[in-house]
Amino acid sequence: MTVTAQKPRYDWFQTERAVSLTVLQRGLSQEDVKVDYDDSELKITARGEEIFVARLAYSVEKTKFSLQVTPRKVELLMPKTAAGRWERLELNGERRPKGLKTPRDWNRLEKEAIEDEKREEKEDNGDTGMTKSLRALYQSCDPDVQRAIMKSYVESCGTVLNMNWEEVKSKKIEVSPPDGLEYRKH
Repeated sequence: MTVTAQKPRYDWFQTERAVSLTVLQRGLSQEDVKVDYDDSELKITARGEEIFVARLAYSVEKTKFSLQVTPRKVELLMPKTAAGRWERLELNGERRPKGLKTPRDWNRLEKEAIEDEKREEKEDNGDTGMTKSLRALYQSCDPDVQRAIMKSYVESCGTVLNMNWEEVKSKKIEVSPPDGLEYRKH
């Protein structure tokens, strides 16, 4: 009967910029432990025996590993090559995931939105959303409706918009400001 040594348990956690791997193995010293990382394969050996072997799902910065060995565990801190959250630590025979869930750079997004708004303002010749809507409405109407819109809008100083030419053509359109406001001649 052959007894095979059971691999030690491990756990891992992450921040946006680093992954920490903890292998639970008692009785080791710093000199007993060796870490190898090559082509996404991470191997931790202790006294010549492999205690952790895995193909990492994402790449890490090999030159900046930090190893700490305590009497109960081996802790390895590995900086990520790209900031973001990993979905898993190991590949398990799968292909490497394409991208990380990267944090959003809200400052950059805000600057882009402001630039887009400025560019739209220049392209619109200063038209506001209301002006755009009215222009689209006016252009899509027949000539009688266009006359009604123009007459009601001009005579009421922009406070009334009537699209019925039969109703507008024979009478003067009075100024009708919204409730709570009053019209003043300049």
